[in-house]
Amino acid sequence: MIKKFFLLSLSLICLGISALIGQVALIRELTSTFQGNELSLGIALGSWLLGNALGSYLSKRLIPKIKDKLSSIIILQILISLFLYSQIFFARTIKTFAHIPFYELATPFSTFFFSLLILSPLSFICGFAFVLLCKVYSARKEKSKKIGQAYILEAVGTTIGGILFSYLLIKYLHSFQIAALLGILNLGLAFLLSLNHSKKALIFLSSFLLLGNVSLFFKGSNYLQRTSAEKQWQGRELLEYRDSIYGNIAVLKKGREFSIYGSGKLFFTTADKEFEEELVHLSLLQHPLPERVLLIGGGISHIEELFKYPLKRVDYVELDPLLIKINQRLLSQPQKQILQNPELNINFTDGRFFVKNCHQKYDVIILNLPDPSTLQLNRFYTQGFFKEISKILDKKGIFSLHISSSAVYLNPQSARYNSSIYQTVRSVFPYTVIIPGEVLYIIASPANIPTSDIKILAQRWRKRNLGTKYFTSYHLYDKFDPEKIDYVLKSLAKAKTQINLDFHPISFYYNLIVYNSFFHPRQTGFWEAISHLDIKIILILISIFYLLIRWKKINIFSVSKLCIFTTGFAGLCLETVILLSFQILYGYIYAKLGVVIAAFMVGIAAGAWFSTKSLTRATPPKTLAKLESSIAVYALILPLLLFVASKGILLGGGIFFLLAAIIGGLVGAEFPLVNHLFLSRKKELNSQIEKSVGAIYAADLLGGFSGAILTSVFLIPILGIFSTCLVVAMLNLMTFLLIRQK
Repeated sequence: MIKKFFLLSLSLICLGISALIGQVALIRELTSTFQGNELSLGIALGSWLLGNALGSYLSKRLIPKIKDKLSSIIILQILISLFLYSQIFFARTIKTFAHIPFYELATPFSTFFFSLLILSPLSFICGFAFVLLCKVYSARKEKSKKIGQAYILEAVGTTIGGILFSYLLIKYLHSFQIAALLGILNLGLAFLLSLNHSKKALIFLSSFLLLGNVSLFFKGSNYLQRTSAEKQWQGRELLEYRDSIYGNIAVLKKGREFSIYGSGKLFFTTADKEFEEELVHLSLLQHPLPERVLLIGGGISHIEELFKYPLKRVDYVELDPLLIKINQRLLSQPQKQILQNPELNINFTDGRFFVKNCHQKYDVIILNLPDPSTLQLNRFYTQGFFKEISKILDKKGIFSLHISSSAVYLNPQSARYNSSIYQTVRSVFPYTVIIPGEVLYIIASPANIPTSDIKILAQRWRKRNLGTKYFTSYHLYDKFDPEKIDYVLKSLAKAKTQINLDFHPISFYYNLIVYNSFFHPRQTGFWEAISHLDIKIILILISIFYLLIRWKKINIFSVSKLCIFTTGFAGLCLETVILLSFQILYGYIYAKLGVVIAAFMVGIAAGAWFSTKSLTRATPPKTLAKLESSIAVYALILPLLLFVASKGILLGGGIFFLLAAIIGGLVGAEFPLVNHLFLSRKKELNSQIEKSVGAIYAADLLGGFSGAILTSVFLIPILGIFSTCLVVAMLNLMTFLLIRQK
């Protein structure tokens, strides 16, 4: 029979695998539900950690009362195998159950509430199971070292899970098949532990459920996949439902119209001919003789309109290459024939990557993407991207983009959002023209080419004889009404706004406020107040808190828990910074989410291993002070490394895995060290083991929860990445100074 200690070691690894894969799978599902908004990423990470913290905290009260601890471990493994199915289904359909239209943007408050409902049950079980496994696993001599080893084993499992998810599972299996595999893994171990423990009821239950999971993997999972997807789209006819590295893609049909959604957000429809004509002709009429055109995003159907001009070259690039492949299947036969035009080049690559590496010069560049409601989209509306556009635009070329606006009245929120994009464009291009309406067009150029002179534009319109169905010369006179243009320009000039930057995505935040003012007007005041958050105020508050702690003279145990809290905060805050920075630069973080988290956990495992090995030689307060100062220094260096990475100098995307591993190592080193500090000063070790682990683990996870939530919802959108890192550095400098006194 397999030894119990070996099975417990495997159980710790399995727990890490289950926690990582379950977490990432649910986050991907929630992202689609919440329309791809990366705020949900930090909120989801925070919700997971909160459930973990509650599980670990309650464990210290309940574990001493549990007589048969091994049976409890088996039951928890069974629960893990069952919960992922229900939570995936719930993640997809929660808007339906809450009677929220699928197209409505959820607020951060509702996002947090829904994330908590979906993620916390599974994370609670994982947190409770970890402490319980630590108790059983460390029931020998050298308990503090065994706890460190347990921490390492769980981290190793998390690493394995991240690699498997990102490079294997996500490519070949859908979410319910992944849930079935996790169920097989957990139930297999539960069955072996039941045999070892000689519990007939648990042997029967685990074996029965194991066979059921095997059957689900091969048969029932496809039914769950289809049923949940149909409920997610609330009765609409669903033609296709697929995942790409950029997110989930769904194709809905209504009559003869096809709508394509990316991560829950409408990207384009095949029946919006009026907008296609307006976009193409308002852009190309600005150029006296367009010959080379670059179209970024928006679907292939616009190309038909472009070729009404005698163009020599058209390059089309999509945000997600899978969108092109799906869009091609929905085209009419005449549209498919246009795709055979030798002047057309369809590029299956990320739009920003194409622009950065392009050596062609264009007469007209059209950015045809949705508003920057996500960081993935915001990266196409920043000063950095506009500078990249200017490098491939002819010196007399035209750059055209459009954003949501208002044809009649610009409220303060919309004016600020519109002004942010407009001022960002003007910071790169000296000559601009706006075209007001429900859609605000911004036309820009390095030369004095853009015009709002209706005589020039009408003359070009008549001369080119474009044969449009909806767009006419009347639209030109309406669009270029001088009074409308003057009103919008004055509104934009009055708005107090900031330039939209890659690492300070303020337009993303302004857009969030606009959407909230539309769907949830009562919350507008709160988000307006938060938007005035200032880095100076935060630094002053941290300084005041430090002085209060010094005045109160708290003991070393309280300072150590504060260190664990700030380290947890720093770990998740900087991990979120790294994740969102990857999204800002590359746009496909959800394909690499598992690997970045895995790299973080590799660092945790390495840091915990090194710290555990050094326990007999370490002086806990002194070593803890070194770790706190190292985290502070790292937080100050990280922005510089991210800036260099944005220039393509440091290993491309690979640098992000290294950055995650480094902060993981610093975080991982503290857990065994602080645990050793507690246990070395406690007398009744056996009765204090679960309390020590529970309290420290809870402080770590609560710090991480705060870091994940505050970073993604407030700090990065409002302050930017560099100031966010400064906050982390200040917090850990504070704990460094406090622990140095002990």
